[in-house]
Amino acid sequence: MESQKKKSSINFKRIHSNVSILSKFLLKRSGKKDGKKSIPFIQEKYIISPNVKKEHDKVYAYMAYIMRVINNHNASYYHESQSMIAELETKVDEAIKLSEFLKDKPSEISVYIPNYTKNADFENYLKSKHKLETELDDISIRQRRFEEYQNRLSKYRTKLDTLSIQIIEIYKNILVNLDIIRKTIELSEPIFGEVASNIDMRLSWYWQGVILKHPQAEMLKPTAPEPKYETYTDYLDAKKDELEKLQQRVESIYTDFKDISL
Repeated sequence: MESQKKKSSINFKRIHSNVSILSKFLLKRSGKKDGKKSIPFIQEKYIISPNVKKEHDKVYAYMAYIMRVINNHNASYYHESQSMIAELETKVDEAIKLSEFLKDKPSEISVYIPNYTKNADFENYLKSKHKLETELDDISIRQRRFEEYQNRLSKYRTKLDTLSIQIIEIYKNILVNLDIIRKTIELSEPIFGEVASNIDMRLSWYWQGVILKHPQAEMLKPTAPEPKYETYTDYLDAKKDELEKLQQRVESIYTDFKDISL
């Protein structure tokens, strides 16, 4: 578990998007210079500006970086979780079959009440005598046969107990993996939001300079066009949905196990 904790640590690097007073001055001056040249300009309803594009490209590059880091970091956890889920399912199926096999086995009362189980083969077995048992009474014989029968069943009970311990351990390990995956996805959101916010701030300073000098300032929007974040948000939604389905599958399998009367 210790090695798992070490593997789970992840750091998202922040891109350099300076928001200092000097940056504000330089971006506003850059906007003024562009404005004098009638940049940004409108082309087919789109606002075109190399400086705006440069800031947008920073966001898009960071989106690609975050998605790449999440994929690389979580890949081994997804693969390991899928393997453990398959193993969990196999062991739960085996435990259910064993439980069913043991559930309706004759109880000790059948020793004292002949034909209690309505099972002729079992009744004949309880009455059967071995060598050196001819002097034992019927109840003593039935007790001996029943104890032998219980001893044969004990290996199945032991196996079911072992399976139960393994199932619980696998289940816990899967939850650890899924939690690591979830935290990695959640960690990226505020970090990306911070970077996107910084870029928006830089664009607003640039735009303040543009509208001071641009001859068509009134025709332009008062703020720079925002980057398109759908690639990132759609990616996160897909990853969260994938994780939720895995979680539901695990809980469904484990619920089947909990329904067993151990």
